[in-house]
Amino acid sequence: MTDKTDKTDKVATTREKIRGTFDLFLLFGRGIKPFEKEGTFRDAMLSLWFMVLATPLGFVSAYLYQPQGMEEAPYSAVAIVIAGQTVFGTILGLAIGYLFALVMDRKNRFWLWFQVGNWMTIPNTIIGIPVIAIAATGHYPRADMDNIMTLLTYYNVVVGGCITFRALKIGWEMAGFFACMSVFVGQQVWNIMFWLNGYSAP
Repeated sequence: MTDKTDKTDKVATTREKIRGTFDLFLLFGRGIKPFEKEGTFRDAMLSLWFMVLATPLGFVSAYLYQPQGMEEAPYSAVAIVIAGQTVFGTILGLAIGYLFALVMDRKNRFWLWFQVGNWMTIPNTIIGIPVIAIAATGHYPRADMDNIMTLLTYYNVVVGGCITFRALKIGWEMAGFFACMSVFVGQQVWNIMFWLNGYSAP
């Protein structure tokens, strides 16, 4: 009986994890603690559901507020770009994350990093939906909304660096480098998808 109780105590509740995601979004290090109680391959695979459920929202958002540089493009072209960015960006991001963890001798914490990244879909979605809704109304100039989107993107870069720092337990300098490298790779995928569909990336 004692062993079972100890094991239960080590498992974080869903509420604790959700709170942890918002702590991390606000750059509070305590947010990583609920996830450190697990961080296994199984936990990481289960967290993929967040990405799966959020993917349709990405397509809806792109329909309501088409990406910069594709404002007049048919939605079929926008959907192809979004799909390519999602698939190839995710695959490359995971590959880079794994190689980074391997080089930094943090392979044992890779699944923790992966799991937390998926759980961060919760605050990103909650914060992103109102912004997209406001943008879709057209009450504000496109340039102003693009600036807000850019600001949110770069803030997420900082959040990504915080997660890498906490999950992999590496120095801030390397965590920042990884975050910047991830953004660079993601932008290149974005540029390639634009180019393949005959558009110029902004």
